[in-house]
Amino acid sequence: HLRGDPDKPIVTGCVYNGKNKPPYELPEHKTRSTFKTGTHKGEGYNVLRFEDEKGREEIHLHAQLDHSLKVLNHQTKRVDRTKVESIGAASLREVRLVDVHNIGMGMTVSVGTGSHGGFVRKPLTDNPQGFRVAAYNFEQSFPEMTGRGTYSLTAASAIAPTEGTTFYKSVGTSATLTYGVKLSQTVQQTVRETTGKNHSQVIGEKYRLDAQKEIPLRCGASELIMKADGTLLINGKDMTTTLTGNLTNKAAGSIKMNASKI
Repeated sequence: HLRGDPDKPIVTGCVYNGKNKPPYELPEHKTRSTFKTGTHKGEGYNVLRFEDEKGREEIHLHAQLDHSLKVLNHQTKRVDRTKVESIGAASLREVRLVDVHNIGMGMTVSVGTGSHGGFVRKPLTDNPQGFRVAAYNFEQSFPEMTGRGTYSLTAASAIAPTEGTTFYKSVGTSATLTYGVKLSQTVQQTVRETTGKNHSQVIGEKYRLDAQKEIPLRCGASELIMKADGTLLINGKDMTTTLTGNLTNKAAGSIKMNASKI
């Protein structure tokens, strides 16, 4: 009001300027609020857009080149439904102290399976409006994915874990290992296996066991010892040999047998 007089209101406004048109078609996008800036001496733009149409609400951010975020204290983020993230080149994350992942159902990791994944393919990554549809497509695939408590790791070439000191692996019920062609293990010092009940091995063709000094086989009071110098020792209580064919014994020296009764 002019000099506070309620009978003399002041009304301000602006006249439409056709040179500064809205960055979207009207009235088709009448529910959008957009802040858009153009690249200086070049093509491109930065956009912050708000969509308020019921059922299509969205906040859209487009960075023409880089997007930087600096938080001096805490950052918290909560997504009530589905999150989809697509990175065109590389990803690097550094955690100075503790990194905790808590997965409620299943987790799948695939390495080297292609340049584009199954949900965010190239037509979506090239869309300047974003790829929000990928989140809805991904959510529909939940029933087809692995069940609760399942962790799946797939590598097209190789998996090479390296531990500086100790590696622990604990399986609550059962573990199955399947190798298509070959398995090689190298241990610099000691290997120890402990089986609570039964231990069985099935070999399709040959089984070879080499030791540089000695191989002792023990079962209770029975013992078979093979030494590097060629000595073979058999210790036990009773020995029974049953053959359906022939038995041939050859000795370069003498054959000695000691018994209380033959």
